[in-house]
Order: sequence, then structure tokens, then C-alpha cells
Amino acid sequence: MLIAVISVIFSFLLTGRQIFAAKWGLIDDHETFEQLISQGSPIGHVWTALFDPQQILPRNRPAYYLLKAIQTSLFGSDVRLWYLRNTICFALFLFSIWWVAARFVGGWLGGALTAMIALLPLWAGIWSRLGPSEIEGSAMTGAMILCADAVMFSESRLARNIGAVLLAISAVVLAGLKETFLPLALGGTIFVLVLGVARKRIIPWLAIGLIAISLLFVAMFGLLIWTNARVTGTDYYGKSVGLSFILEFAAIGILDGFVRTWWLWLLPIAFAQLLQLTSRRSFREWIAGSQVAIASYVFIIAMYAAQCGLYRSVFPRHMRYDFPAMLLVPLTFCILCCEVSRRVQSRYPKAVTNRAQLIAAIFIGFAVATSAIQTPALLLAAIDRNIKVTNGFWSTLQDVVRAGQANAHRPIVVEAYGARSYEGVFALKVYLAALGAPNPVAIRFYKLNTEPPSPLQGRLMELEGGGSRFSFSPLAESLNSIPNCISVGLYGPSDPTCTVGFLVSNE
Repeated sequence: MLIAVISVIFSFLLTGRQIFAAKWGLIDDHETFEQLISQGSPIGHVWTALFDPQQILPRNRPAYYLLKAIQTSLFGSDVRLWYLRNTICFALFLFSIWWVAARFVGGWLGGALTAMIALLPLWAGIWSRLGPSEIEGSAMTGAMILCADAVMFSESRLARNIGAVLLAISAVVLAGLKETFLPLALGGTIFVLVLGVARKRIIPWLAIGLIAISLLFVAMFGLLIWTNARVTGTDYYGKSVGLSFILEFAAIGILDGFVRTWWLWLLPIAFAQLLQLTSRRSFREWIAGSQVAIASYVFIIAMYAAQCGLYRSVFPRHMRYDFPAMLLVPLTFCILCCEVSRRVQSRYPKAVTNRAQLIAAIFIGFAVATSAIQTPALLLAAIDRNIKVTNGFWSTLQDVVRAGQANAHRPIVVEAYGARSYEGVFALKVYLAALGAPNPVAIRFYKLNTEPPSPLQGRLMELEGGGSRFSFSPLAESLNSIPNCISVGLYGPSDPTCTVGFLVSNE
């Protein structure tokens, strides 16, 4: 219980300021308002879209959109509850790491290792926003870790069986959140349940049934993703679909993973031998005595390689896509600490091992604190930026809505600068409708000479023509209303010929 409480406090200290200070943002956040103004309940709207062949995104990520709809039904437009969700999800993940590590290395060292993971740069792009699927992905990963702990360490047979069932459920949800989570969801389930059977923690038929069910759902999600990718010729991120590229980068990922982590294993073994802390053993004997730790390490390498393959890239990418790939080194270090502690406990009295764990916790905690002081965590900087940006955006949006309501006959012209404004124009359209601006909305696209040609540029130029398909008014009609128009500059200045002008940005 103490670990859970401290995990919540730590998560709140890192992310909690957003609950009281941040507002809605331009990108992704508008989906909540889109569901709120849609006919019927948000859950029913998404559920219908899941079975509509024309709706690609909900079909690619069914769990993500269903969870988003459930949260929308519960939280509504209260942004504080959405940021509270971030804090709780982060706390769940941190608690899962700390809880499992504490079984082997004690509470102090487990807490130090958890703090090290909590301050990783990869969290900056996740917890400082409301839209990323990695938010729920982190929570489901934490749930899987806790379920695995129940399977492997619970004294109650009922608890082990319940843990196995919940593990499979968490894996199915994780797989439906994002296509890059498929290997972790299926691989994690198989790894834990097979290990549970080998250790006689659960009965084989239960493991086989749960693996079969998980495999069925993951295969179904994978088939939907592959079918949609074959139709469009690209994946969710616009990259070409090709098995050869996936396998090529997966192979690179295996080598890269070993290069990043091999020294973490060899150095302790070498020091132990040189200082004669353990009896001399062959490398094969070391592996034989650490089968679970080695298997866990190989699993983490495999998951890292899978991420490299699915993203067709190596890491880090210095954005939210680094989850879970960039947990490779920290989790390897955690596994190593747990394995060393297990071996030490079998050779020395408990009092000695407790002191050793405390000393190690002090050193790691000091290193983490020193690093955080010298180079403040990117997560804290990202949250500061998010508070500043969202407050600026929301304040400007409120001004636009008030201007529109005061002049309902005037069209609102969104000045879209560059291809990156594509998502923003739709977001603004949703916000204006949800907040009660009755004005017609038109798009004027400005092609930037500094950006290469992209399909989004053509789509934005198509939006200028308006039409019922996009619910935008034709630009030509709006220009006839000049100067009686309201201009909203998106990533650029507003049109000075309009009577009223605003500047909206996500920066």
C-alpha cells in the first residue's frame, strides 16, 4: 500500500500541475468535443464506426477509440479530469515497476530504480498531452506487469488464475490501442503464461486457452491493420508497407539491442570473478543459474527489435514513439539488479543484503537527483510548455468564439499555413461548432516554399472549395464578404483585410 501511495504522489509531483493549470489543446483534444456533439452517445458512435468499412482509424485502433468514448462519457469537457487520468495512468505504471522490483531488491532500491525510469526523456511527449495512445498503453503495460506478478508470486491459486485471466484481457486491450503494441501484448502474454506453466504456477489448459484467445484477438487486429494498409498502400504513419523492410529493421534492432546492453551483464560477472565474490563458473553455468533473468532479457530484446521493425527505424526518436522501445536499457538494468540481489540473498544473511540494497539505493538515488538538478527532466519542461501553449490557445479560441457569436453573419476564414495545419483546420472546425460559434467556416491554404510537396497540401487546397463533404464553406463565397470576415491565422498571421483577426498556434 505504501508503494502505491508514494507512486501516486511521485506521479502527481511530475504531472499534477496540469490538472489545475493546463487547458485543451489544438491537436487531438478536439476529438473529445467531436464525440460530445455527435448524435447519440460517444460509445455508440465509436461502436458503429468499428463496423463501418469506410472508417479506417477506429478499426485500426478499436480499444483506443472505445476507451476514449468511455472517458468522454465519464469526463465530458472537464479538462481537469482528463489530466487527472494522465497522472493516474503514470502512477499505475510506476507502481507496477516498483512493486515487482521490491520483491527482489527491497523497497528502497526498487524506489530508486523506479525514479530512474520515471525521469526518462521518453515520457515528455506522453504525459504532457491528452491524445497519445501511449497514455493508456503505459497503463495497460503496468496492468500486465502486475498480473504477471500475481501469476508468478501469489500464494493463492485463485489469485494466480485471476491474474492470468486479467493478463490476457489487458493484453487484448493493449493490442487494440495501437498497432505497434501488438508484439508486446501477444509476446508478453505467451511469455508469462508459458513461464507460469513451466513453474507450475497455473494449469496448462488455462494457459493454452488464454493464449488462444489472445492470439485470436491479436490476429484479428493485425488482419484489420494489414487489410487497411493494403488498401492505402501505407501504414498509419504514411510509410510504405513491406515485410522485407520490417524484417530488415527488426534484425538491426536485435543487434542494436545487444550492443546497448551486453556490458550490463558482463561487467558484474567479471567483477564478481575478479574479486572472488563467487566461485568460478563457466559462462554456461552462469546462464543455467539465471534462466528466468536471461529469458526476461531476451524477451526485452525481442520487443525492442519488434518496435524497430514496425516503425522501420532505430531508436531513440526523441518523441512519444520511444515507448516502450527506450525502456530497453533501464529494464535490463532492473533485471540485472534483481538477479544480483537474488544471488546475494542466497549467500549472505538478510541483514547484509538489506544494507547492500540500501547503499545501492543511495548511490542510484544520488545519481538520479544529481542528473535531474544539472539537467532538469524533459517531462517537467514539456509540462511547463503544455500549460503555456494550451492556455494561449484556449484563450484565443474563446475570443474567436465570442467574435463569431457577436457577428453570426460573418464567415470565419482559417488561414492555413503549410501542410502541418491540416489537422488543425479540422480541430478548429470542431471546436467552433462545439463552443457555439454559428458562423460558416472557410479555409485558405498558403503553401510554404520551405516544405517539400506532400499529399496534405493537395487536400488542403481541396478544402478551399468547401462542399458538404467537408462541411466547409467555399473560400470564394467568404472572400466576397471581405472586410466583413473573421480571420484566424493558423501557424501564421491573419488576413489584415478582414475586420477581426486572430492568431492560433500549437507552439
